[in-house]
Amino acid sequence: MIEKMKIQGFRCFQNFEMHDMKPITLIGGENNAGKSAVMEAILLISTVNDPKYFSLLAKLRNGNENVSVQSDHVWLPLFYHFTKTKEIAIDITRNMEGESSFRLAKGGKPSEGLLDGLPTMQFGIMEKEYLPWLGMEYRSGSIEKKGRFVIVPAYGPYSVVSQNMIQFEADDRQSNVPVPLERMLFYKAGNSLSSATVAEWVSKSCMSATRKQQLLQMLQNFDAEIADVMTVIDDGTPYVYILRGNSEYIPLRYMGDGINKAIRLLLGIMNVGVGTFMIDEIENGFYYDYYHDILSALYQSALQMNCQLLITTHNRDILQISVEVMKELEQQDKLSYQRMEHRDEVIKSYAFDGFDLEHAFAAGMEVR
Repeated sequence: MIEKMKIQGFRCFQNFEMHDMKPITLIGGENNAGKSAVMEAILLISTVNDPKYFSLLAKLRNGNENVSVQSDHVWLPLFYHFTKTKEIAIDITRNMEGESSFRLAKGGKPSEGLLDGLPTMQFGIMEKEYLPWLGMEYRSGSIEKKGRFVIVPAYGPYSVVSQNMIQFEADDRQSNVPVPLERMLFYKAGNSLSSATVAEWVSKSCMSATRKQQLLQMLQNFDAEIADVMTVIDDGTPYVYILRGNSEYIPLRYMGDGINKAIRLLLGIMNVGVGTFMIDEIENGFYYDYYHDILSALYQSALQMNCQLLITTHNRDILQISVEVMKELEQQDKLSYQRMEHRDEVIKSYAFDGFDLEHAFAAGMEVR
């Protein structure tokens, strides 16, 4: 479980710290305070040397649209104000594993410019000028991984460059060092789990009577007539169906957005298990009357499976009902609220536990 983190030179953060994080951590604050950037930083350090996550981060910021693999699209936006820093430093402390550190540094020769240009053509031959590039260094306990990310051409038919791609070149001394990583999932509206993934996870969950019952209870929060849930293979493609009443089978994808999101969130917790599940703006798509039952199901499942939830929200009701739910579960000490503020180019996070939040609401204070 992540207890604290420090971010330097990443996105909107010149120098930022967050501490006293708990199994259920809510992150709030005004727009442009960096709530989503906190999650992106955790995602980046948790993937270490996997190149595909650069494109994923760019895609999340561009309405789920694919982004051209060029340095000014996939790398430069990661750095504080694009050009004001040359290095990104992310440090995370977990309660069992200790501290992990991750560094990304802009690479290149001064004459070529930092993060400028792509491999060039001369006499019809692609020069092996692997610029731009980013130096990477990761440390966790006795594990160390070094290398660099490079943008290289990907060839299509007839040896024509069709696009660019990012590769990781490990330091020769570190090339065979495995990096054990915590399970991680990031849920963001517009970039949710595919229907095929949902069907696979429902099938796996239904193998456990306890987990299947949890899925059914979540579904029944929206429709008390739902009696069963299952995965059906139709023409080689898996689909999730629900049984309503005694005979009405309905594809889950044709139910409301709220019920589909709730099931995806619960399945995410079940799939991550001992790890971290990040949810951006949890309130989107849910009607107020469902908040209590949804949060209760998610928090209970997460606590049972030792899955840490990191949740961004602008909603006062989400905060207040989270306090109520954790109080009912007698787990207020496992709730944290991180309130982020952006003042004069400085972003700070103020930590409150479940008891602090309860007293704040009782006193009628504004906590968002």
